[in-house]
Parts: sequence; structure tokens; C-alpha cells
Amino acid sequence: MFAERLIIETDAKGKPTCLPELPPNSKMEAIFLLLEEPSTATTRQASPAIAGKGKILGDIVSPIIPELLSDDTQPFDHSRLLSFLEYLEQLPFSVRTTEEMNADIQAERDAWD
Repeated sequence: MFAERLIIETDAKGKPTCLPELPPNSKMEAIFLLLEEPSTATTRQASPAIAGKGKILGDIVSPIIPELLSDDTQPFDHSRLLSFLEYLEQLPFSVRTTEEMNADIQAERDAWD
């Protein structure tokens, strides 16, 4: 057994940039030592083409579900539930039942078989 020193450099993702040729049909043991501290990660920035053009289209602080059902101090009121369901119907996504979702999942599974 003999030792040989190799210096392998890596790219920004940590992958080796070039690997040395190794002898065929042999076993090797490697001990890796960092020769220097890795540089700090670079700060990511938006492309100048889109930087500063983002818009906030509404309240980003308050929750999406209104306080229709969050008041625990009052007894349950069915009219509040109906108001909440009307609110859900106004949202841009569809509300589906568990059975509908399970049927869609089963249809996708059947398509793969």
C-alpha cells in the first residue's frame, strides 16, 4: 500500500471539476481534507429585467380565511357557516369533495395500469 496526494477542485455545486484516472480493478480508501474554508454563499438577486417590478395585489398579512369561523367566544351559528361557504365560492379555485378527489386519483392509477 502506498499513498498518493491528489488535489480535486469542485464547482459551485460541490461536484468535482476533474477526476484523475484511477488504476483498474483496484480498491482505494480516500480521506478528504479541505485545504481552505469554503467561500460564503453568494447572495441571489433577481434579474435586472424583472427587479422592482413585483406588485402586491392585496393584503398579505391577514389570513386567507376570514374571521367567520375563528371566533370561539360565540356559540356555533349556522349562518356564519353559510357565509363562509359563500365566501369560498367566490375564490378562484374549485372546492371538491374527498370522493371526487379519490375518484380522480383512482382514474389516474387506472390509466397507468
